[in-house]
Amino acid sequence: MKEVHPITDVRERLDQARGFPWRFWVLFAGTLITSLGGAIILPFLTLYFHNVVNPPLRMTQIGLLITLFALCGIVSQLVGGHFLDRIGRKVMMVISLFLSAAAMFGFGYTKTIEWVIPLIIFSGLFSPIFGLASNTVVADMFQAERRMRAYSLLRIASNIGVGIGPALGGFLVAAGSYKGLFNTSALLILVFFVLALLLLQETKPTHPIDDPDGDGAKHFWDIFGAFKSVFRDKYFMIFCWISALALTVYAQMATTFPVYINKAHQILEQEFGLLMSLNALMIVFFQYLVTRLTERRSKTLMMGVGALLFALGFGSVAIFKSYALLYLSVAIWTLGEMILTPVSTAFVADLASEEKRGRYMGVFGLAWAMGYAIGPMLGGIFIDFRGGKYAADLWYAAFVVAALATLGYWLLGRWKHHT
Repeated sequence: MKEVHPITDVRERLDQARGFPWRFWVLFAGTLITSLGGAIILPFLTLYFHNVVNPPLRMTQIGLLITLFALCGIVSQLVGGHFLDRIGRKVMMVISLFLSAAAMFGFGYTKTIEWVIPLIIFSGLFSPIFGLASNTVVADMFQAERRMRAYSLLRIASNIGVGIGPALGGFLVAAGSYKGLFNTSALLILVFFVLALLLLQETKPTHPIDDPDGDGAKHFWDIFGAFKSVFRDKYFMIFCWISALALTVYAQMATTFPVYINKAHQILEQEFGLLMSLNALMIVFFQYLVTRLTERRSKTLMMGVGALLFALGFGSVAIFKSYALLYLSVAIWTLGEMILTPVSTAFVADLASEEKRGRYMGVFGLAWAMGYAIGPMLGGIFIDFRGGKYAADLWYAAFVVAALATLGYWLLGRWKHHT
């Protein structure tokens, strides 16, 4: 009987698991690990800035730091997308992981604002590239009919990390060590850095792409020239604007929603945490099933359904007055999230030619970043100027915006059908 090497046997078993290649499961594990590394920190960042950094930061200053991180992330989407196509997916992924880990170590060993600001910029520029590279690798790895399942599995991995991370982070903070918190995050990221370096393959097309389809890139560093043909794709750009519109609504979940339910219904932080746990648990247990049910249907139709569920879920917050009914609101918009997110990512992968996938994913990531940047700002302004008895109007406005996104996706499908 032929002897099988243990590593070869593991790879063959992973290949058989739901028909996905074993290197995809390496990416799945890495997504879980890096998500865990981020999730142990995020709930405690405000406390770190307020209690550890010297001098202690006020909430306005903390908000500005978060905005700075988001702005760096917007730059990262474009620059990262360009170099994913120029240098390679794996190269950019391991660079992102290594430098993200370095930033986490840096946070653990500094307490002064003079060092915190550069670390925020550094982290904001490099950490988002990992997700961008992951989405591009999946697009390279799978044919169109299997991409949605792959993206849905990565979302499950990410939400497992999000579900476990805060509890682990709370344990580390309770032990009295923010240094240990950041060092643990860095070590988790470094674990996948090593795995990616050793086990993942480069998936970038091997043929030359100095100036594909006349992008106008004059040289290696001509980032904006390289995006010309992407920005000229009117169908794709309209899709990105519609997606940004939908994301301005979804971004209320972790920003204005907890403030509103606390002020309007006296719902405490731990009760809000339970509402968010429903979001994560639904994704972990039902994302793959939802994807199986939607993957053969029109992508523009499914994105419209997802946006409509955003409208119904967030709009219902205006009329639901009890804590129990708010679970229904969260369940409705989470179902919309489970439909819209993997479908839209697969939609971008289908639109992009293989040599432009990094740039298309980068512009799509930019649209998401815009939604996350603009949504909380507009929601906050709305609550500040329409607070009190008018605060519920925010959710009526969210219904209208998400309904417009629904209409936009429907029209996008009609346009594609007639062109």
